[in-house]
Amino acid sequence: MILDRLSSYMQNQPFSAQNSTQNKAQDASKADTVSIKSVLPKQTKEPQPEELHLSNRASYLEYLSQEFDVTSLNNEQLNQLQTKLNDYGFIAAGDLNGMRSLSLARQLTEPKDTINAVDLLNNFKAKFDELEIPYSMRQQVDKMSVVIQNMASARQLP
Repeated sequence: MILDRLSSYMQNQPFSAQNSTQNKAQDASKADTVSIKSVLPKQTKEPQPEELHLSNRASYLEYLSQEFDVTSLNNEQLNQLQTKLNDYGFIAAGDLNGMRSLSLARQLTEPKDTINAVDLLNNFKAKFDELEIPYSMRQQVDKMSVVIQNMASARQLP
């Protein structure tokens, strides 16, 4: 009954009242548009820097790539690499499955042989579905693979 009265009241309102609410809504939308435009950063034509600078993280990775050749790691170097990557924050305690996959591959080789971490991780990633690797371990191996590939590419720079 109250709803019927409210509906009747709204229908009997003059058109100008509805029009004024529409005008108010349009004014509010115009104000929003103006404020949005004023929030956007102003484009300045400042000269671009001549050279780009490496971030601290990239510098640490470059330093580690000079210390460790990830395409030829022995058992001792693999352990040291894991320690350094953990110290510099490239891997966390939860990311150790990526390093564990390298350690397992290392155990399958002769003690005097070296391993190519880039190739091993790429081969392992290619067999994720076949080996039914869980998603969380896939993420850890992917993260480790990115770090190792970045180290390999940083080593190749002049």
